[in-house]
Amino acid sequence: MSLRKSIIFSVAQRYGSQVITFATGIAIARLLSPAEVGVFTIGLSAITLISALRTLTSGPYFITAKELTAEDLRAAAGINWLFGLLIAVIVFLLSGPVADFYDSPQVATVLTVLAIASLVSPIGGVANILLLRNMRFGSLMWIGLASGLVQAAVAVMLAALDFGPVSLAWGQLAGNVASAVGYVLCVPEARWLRPSFRRLGAPLRVGGWLTGVSIAAAGGTQAAQLMIGKTVGLADLALYARAVSISDNVRGLFYASAVRPALPAFARAERDGEGRMVPIYLRLVAVITGVGWPAYAVLAIWAEPLIVFLYGEPWRVAASILPALCLGSALPLAVTPHNEVLTALRRVRVLFFCEVGLLIAWIGLLFVFSRFGLEGIGVAYVVGHVIWVSVYLTVVKSALRFRFRALAMVWWRSAVVAAAVAAAVAAVRWGPFGDVWPTPLALVVSGCVGALAWLLAIWLTNHEFVRHIQELAQGGWSRLRRLSRRSV
Repeated sequence: MSLRKSIIFSVAQRYGSQVITFATGIAIARLLSPAEVGVFTIGLSAITLISALRTLTSGPYFITAKELTAEDLRAAAGINWLFGLLIAVIVFLLSGPVADFYDSPQVATVLTVLAIASLVSPIGGVANILLLRNMRFGSLMWIGLASGLVQAAVAVMLAALDFGPVSLAWGQLAGNVASAVGYVLCVPEARWLRPSFRRLGAPLRVGGWLTGVSIAAAGGTQAAQLMIGKTVGLADLALYARAVSISDNVRGLFYASAVRPALPAFARAERDGEGRMVPIYLRLVAVITGVGWPAYAVLAIWAEPLIVFLYGEPWRVAASILPALCLGSALPLAVTPHNEVLTALRRVRVLFFCEVGLLIAWIGLLFVFSRFGLEGIGVAYVVGHVIWVSVYLTVVKSALRFRFRALAMVWWRSAVVAAAVAAAVAAVRWGPFGDVWPTPLALVVSGCVGALAWLLAIWLTNHEFVRHIQELAQGGWSRLRRLSRRSV
């Protein structure tokens, strides 16, 4: 499957899943009390924390392998079953103490069901690896959506039957079973694969380094909140966290969907021959910055009205830091997907030490700038991400050996697109009607004007998106013509 189709299916799965989750949340809110939902949240938080061990299963190792033998697949099955069983045992043993700590026997029941659910996940582990490796994102989309629908249906049905918080846990189990069935049906060769516990050293080493990368990245987030809470104050911490959540939501709209196919695409290019990763990398940077930079520009312009509209007047101060967070969040898109490049090239140690070094630098910046309040935190956020981009630009350029001018041209086109969108949106925001219209209406008009400016800008700059839109339009027109001929 082509990279473009992979991204389209990945986007469709993500947004479809979000719609299912949103609708399920509305239904559950009417069937369960906040206390009952809180019981499930405790259980889910506990198993999510423990499930970080799954990073050690190192799916990326098998996805990026030049060749996968039957022994490799058996080793992948062995690792998945080993950690699935380990997580299930840990969760089951902790169910009683956690329930006692929260003085809620229902927590133990929820954790027990979630432990069983973790035993189901390894059934489709190898099949998931093969689907990703072969870039079968259409199959992954249908499996993900079917799993989400099954999970939602079971959870809502049991909640309506007064099963309480455990209904959500049973829904999780049902969703895992649906995923396992989908994986087995799509990849029959993984159905009766006998697990092996030999030759696990290399996958576990890669998984260990990637786990360290995840811990270092999470450490940066937690360090910021801890230091801000101590040096600036809890009120400013809440304002900072609110602004960060809005910025992260914008990133979540496009980033994960676009990056998910990157690792298997890079791995396939690396298997095909040296140098083939560079065009894919430049195309992905163009797609990500072509959407991300305009989106962050719009958010920075509408920061204050949007925050007041969504959260109320007490949160207005959060708007003072949001533009800086938007700038800081937009900068890393210039070299993304760096993580997938280094993983595909098996340079996970380099990735780990980069993350650790950047974590130390980030803590130092927070220590220096946090004494200046929220504005200082905003400056630290921007400076930290400038350092981040400098480090990863150097590392990725060295790994892929591309000409900087080619990447600079990608940045130039996306920057022009972002500037055009920002100018159009700013004309609405600070124009004669910006303060007269209700915020929702102004946002809708701003979005429409910004979309038109985006289309015009990508056409004038001959952005990467132009080719994709033209090919999609031509493909759609060809299908319509074929259908019209059949109907005649």
